[in-house]
Amino acid sequence: MVHRYDVTVTDAATGAQVFSTKVSSEYHFMPRTNTLAVPVASAVAGRPYTAEFTAVDANGNTSPVASTTFTK
Repeated sequence: MVHRYDVTVTDAATGAQVFSTKVSSEYHFMPRTNTLAVPVASAVAGRPYTAEFTAVDANGNTSPVASTTFTK
């Protein structure tokens, strides 16, 4: 069962990290949501970013990294 997600956001143009956090999976809420919102206050409108997500269970086991690109 996923305990949390490690999230890292980088500027897609420069590769510079702009944000990193750990987000609870909220597994204890029923029904569980299909999405989790992660605000990135330092993102600049019109600039492309890459977000990488790693699922982590209570024992510290991790999933392969998943990623997506977005523009604020």
